Amino acid sequence: MQSINRRKFISSTSISLSAMLMNTLSQDSSNPEDTIENFKPFIKKDNLPNPVIIESLSMFKRDKNWFIRARSKDGIEGWSVGHPSKTELSQSVFTKVIAPFMRNKDARKIDRLVDQIFLSGSNYKMQGQLFWVQVAAAEFAILDLLGKTAKLSAANLLGGQKRNKIDLYIANNHRSKNAEESLRRIIKSVDSINAKALKIKIGGRMKVVDSIPMRTEKLIPKVAESLGKRCTLYADANSSYTSVKKAIKVGKILEENGFSFYEEPVPFDYLSETN
Repeated sequence: MQSINRRKFISSTSISLSAMLMNTLSQDSSNPEDTIENFKPFIKKDNLPNPVIIESLSMFKRDKNWFIRARSKDGIEGWSVGHPSKTELSQSVFTKVIAPFMRNKDARKIDRLVDQIFLSGSNYKMQGQLFWVQVAAAEFAILDLLGKTAKLSAANLLGGQKRNKIDLYIANNHRSKNAEESLRRIIKSVDSINAKALKIKIGGRMKVVDSIPMRTEKLIPKVAESLGKRCTLYADANSSYTSVKKAIKVGKILEENGFSFYEEPVPFDYLSETN
């Protein structure tokens, strides 16, 4: 296995990365070459000819659930539901960073606002799940606000409904169970919603090959035999394999058993191993 030297990698890329970030942040938003300004807007102004100014973004909690309210200066409100556990951890990102940034902005420019909040100040240094979960909660509430202002469904607001229904896939996490018990639970979950696609968890997660020896090698053909004709099959290793040789070996087993997708075989920050 060829390992990546993190110190060497950071040293060799820090200068070019810093230059790239500084160049991006220093661009004038009025510059016609600015990619943010060149985005094709998601929201058609034909449906919203007048500015929809965001008066406030507020957060509420009831039991273990979080709710976000976007209110315009016209008094119209949009709502969204925040991620239960991640909102609990990062609520200050919403109240101290996202809500103040969005205040007094034109909600019709939501696509640009999402990018601009990332570049504003030093917000890009906070990028990650706890930042983007809160941005997403704000974005959904703002889209609901726009839909209510335009008296349109979210689908029509964003260009029109594409279909009346979608097939569902179901994922599971039974790594602590042996292959036989995992299969029983997987079949039960597929039956519960008549899923057309299935993602199973293989490996032991985050650099652990398997918590139960050989579970992965046993589970893959069992799932293929039991559900391969009913479902499109996916597998997620969640960064289980630090050995590229092992990751490829598992990949070949998946391929032999008709799996369509193999997610994150090696740790996601192992760049050379991923390549």
